[in-house]
Amino acid sequence: MYINDFEKFLIKEKHASDNTVNAYMKDLEHFEDFVVSRGIDRITDVSNSDIVAYLMELKKQGRSKSTVNRRLTSIRTFYKFLLREGKVKENPAEDIKSPRIEKKDIEFLSIDEVNKLMTLPDESIKGIRDRAILELMYATGIRASELIDMKLDDLNMRMGFVKCTGEHSKARIIPIGRPARHALEDYVYDA
Repeated sequence: MYINDFEKFLIKEKHASDNTVNAYMKDLEHFEDFVVSRGIDRITDVSNSDIVAYLMELKKQGRSKSTVNRRLTSIRTFYKFLLREGKVKENPAEDIKSPRIEKKDIEFLSIDEVNKLMTLPDESIKGIRDRAILELMYATGIRASELIDMKLDDLNMRMGFVKCTGEHSKARIIPIGRPARHALEDYVYDA
């Protein structure tokens, strides 16, 4: 019941993306299953030690530190919501420290790899589309999910920019260079 209320809160008040909402719901359903398996009837009766036991179980299952952190964040945010709503007196996850994640080196493509990738699309309609996608992503650094959500109205070919709406519905105006602009014009106007 409270998890459904939390989902509505994420959508209506936090304006969270579909991916964020789905991740929170999946994490909380998994946590709720664990809580029930421990004989706890109500999610509002969970203690700090129950959450620690859950995190230890995740570690025992071989879950990555980033997964454990994400689930802890979901639980912490959920109980913060319950505290705000007056359903619990304290957040049992508040004092639990997140596991430290080792920073990974960022992997990127070399110039030769980028050039090779850009030569892959052919002159078919799909190839022209793929070239436009690759050029736009390379020129702007936008995420694949942002590209998927993009509408034709978000492109301003004359001024050379794209409006990109990311998480929390925040819009960014990103300039695009000539190669990306030409590839987009080929796709939008000629294909």
